[in-house]
Amino acid sequence: MSFRINNNPASNVAQFNVSNIESKVTDSISRLSSGLRLNAPKDSPHEFVAADALRFQLKTLEESNRNVQDATNLSKLADSHLGEVNSLLSRARALAVSAGNNGTATTQQLQSYQSEVTEILGSINRIANDAKWGSQKLLDGSAGISTAVSNGNLISQVGFKGVSYNVPLASAPVTATQTVTATQTLLTGDIAYPLATSIANPGSFTVNGFSFTSDGVNDTVQNLLDRINAVSSNTGVSASFVAGTVELRSIEYGSKFPVQLNDTNGVFNSVASPPPTVAGTDAQATVLITTENGIQTLDFRGGRIGNGSGLLLSDDEGNSIRLTTGGNGGALLAAGSAVANVTAGSLTRFQLGNDLYDVTGLSLPDIRTANLAAGAFGTLTLDTMDLTSTGGAGLAIQMIDAAIDRIGEIRSSVGSFQKYALESRGRTLQTSAENLTASESGLRDLDMALEMTEYTKNQVMQQAGTAMLSQANQMPQQILRLLE
Repeated sequence: MSFRINNNPASNVAQFNVSNIESKVTDSISRLSSGLRLNAPKDSPHEFVAADALRFQLKTLEESNRNVQDATNLSKLADSHLGEVNSLLSRARALAVSAGNNGTATTQQLQSYQSEVTEILGSINRIANDAKWGSQKLLDGSAGISTAVSNGNLISQVGFKGVSYNVPLASAPVTATQTVTATQTLLTGDIAYPLATSIANPGSFTVNGFSFTSDGVNDTVQNLLDRINAVSSNTGVSASFVAGTVELRSIEYGSKFPVQLNDTNGVFNSVASPPPTVAGTDAQATVLITTENGIQTLDFRGGRIGNGSGLLLSDDEGNSIRLTTGGNGGALLAAGSAVANVTAGSLTRFQLGNDLYDVTGLSLPDIRTANLAAGAFGTLTLDTMDLTSTGGAGLAIQMIDAAIDRIGEIRSSVGSFQKYALESRGRTLQTSAENLTASESGLRDLDMALEMTEYTKNQVMQQAGTAMLSQANQMPQQILRLLE
């Protein structure tokens, strides 16, 4: 056993241990007082970084969820204005129907109808100009896109909603490559006639439900063709004499326009109900459009919307282009050609996620009366309706119906945007926030019971260490007894 007074190893060891225990007690107090397991990077560097990354993501999700709520409120505001426009158009249609009863309506009554319709149209324009969200006008065309045909030889009409799969369109050309050519339904008779002026076989036959009769004496083939063509607007079928036989062809292109011949007497065909020689087909095309996320390649097919024309192609979201008969099957479209231009306005767009390109948009068109039913009847617009003119009421009814249909399409688009782009996204954001909160909690939050157990143990160790430090400091006092 050695006795030293310059150094006290036992005291140094005890002091070291007490210092470590004090540090642990201090950390426990910090954790217990904050309720957090991670108060500083030193607590667990890699977990602290991971927890902070989750917290930043959560903050972004909270802001995105608020954006969803704002976008929902904006869409509701737009729909409320569109609903009022729909009510006004319904009233205008009722007035047009009343004006159509010109057998009893006086000139003064017709003028009063026209005056009321003029006021209604003025109200629609006021709504279109006044509908705003903050300083952003919604229904005057500035919150949407404009599209223009760039090659009228290939397509006659283009209609884009402003978004593709909820991604806003950008200003750029639209390119189409036709992959399937639209055809008309064709039925060719098998009974040959020398000339169109030849007397046709006697008997009755029907074309798409309309009946015709040949007397077998005076009726030539051409007479029968003329009768068929006279009602082609009802049957949708035109007739012609080609190489000694009669051809019945659908006026419209596509699979939804049949040609049905019931010829039990053999006027044109030996089989009573022959199948079409050529079935009508719908055109298909690959269309390239530019969005804010880059170029999208979309499949456009005919026969989907409107009257089902095989030349009116649309994608899954209702964006459409109408081919001309000259462009259909032509070399330019087969090789791919620019057909239209998109110009994006101040589109109502919303940031609904963490990523830069996690945006969506709602394109709202111009619903002013000069544009609402534009193109439905040539150059005529709602502004040109005149209930006092001959036939004006009938034309007004058709134009108002077109406007009502357009408003219905817009409201459907707004409703779909609200239901699927916003409400669905809101639920996803909420679920994501819940899961991220749970993940961050697992990293950052403290298990109070476990930490209290650790704190109590360290506190006991601290007391024991302090007592041992006191004993170690007393050891040099023993040397003094040697000097007594």
